[in-house]
Amino acid sequence: MGKAQEDYLFMDSYSRKWRVRTWRSEYNDRKFVIFSLPVPGGCIAMLRVDQTGAVNSGHVPDLKALTDFIYLSYYGTFKEWREYLAMKPLLPSAFSTIDIRMENGKLFRYNSPRISASYGPELMNITDKSDLQLRFSYYSDRGKTVWDVDGIIIGEDQHTKVSYSVFRNVKPPKELPDKFQSSWEDVAGLKFPYNRAAYSKDEYTGIATVYSGDGITKGSGTPATVLYSVGYWTSGKVEQKVMDDKLSGFLKNIKVHEGNNEIVKFGGKGGR
Repeated sequence: MGKAQEDYLFMDSYSRKWRVRTWRSEYNDRKFVIFSLPVPGGCIAMLRVDQTGAVNSGHVPDLKALTDFIYLSYYGTFKEWREYLAMKPLLPSAFSTIDIRMENGKLFRYNSPRISASYGPELMNITDKSDLQLRFSYYSDRGKTVWDVDGIIIGEDQHTKVSYSVFRNVKPPKELPDKFQSSWEDVAGLKFPYNRAAYSKDEYTGIATVYSGDGITKGSGTPATVLYSVGYWTSGKVEQKVMDDKLSGFLKNIKVHEGNNEIVKFGGKGGR
């Protein structure tokens, strides 16, 4: 199609930057329009083709509206993440408050206004083939709907099951069905699988707990509405002590900056 006739950026309601490009096929009055959103390792895209007038007056406004309904998580190897984070003009505004540092054989660090986490090679290998998934979601924050990270999964290698995870858990409104209430009670009550008991499933072993198990907001005496669960998974069947040591090593380098309105350091088993 050659060089695009139009090439500009469009920002959706969540400050994600879409590259919009159009091409004309003049002999049959057709127009191509593509909305592309950069992600680690490539991009996702929406394409429409129609008569020029229909594209201009119908499809382009439709695609702009549809961008707000596109949900995706950001996944890639550390190599792909470095390339993606270097494209600063195209990054969503959510990344302006997130600092990700990946040094092969030395350090992984994630830092945001909500949570900080890091580890070294003594806990898990750090290479170009290590992988990171940032799971984004829509949720309420101080009365406004935001699009932000609610899950972090860091893998030793994209082809293995060895990984750490951190997930943001929110207390559900009373109006939601019992399954949501039950899931929250498992987290807040440190019930299985959040009780630090290693368990085997299929071909891997997992262990998990909750970062702050007291569930109390300092100074208010009211239950916390946000809790972070932390887990570790590895291949094969592994003993409890080995799994617990791996989890403890990761927890020592985690700080949560929300939920309990303070930075709480993990100290001991059971999330307390």
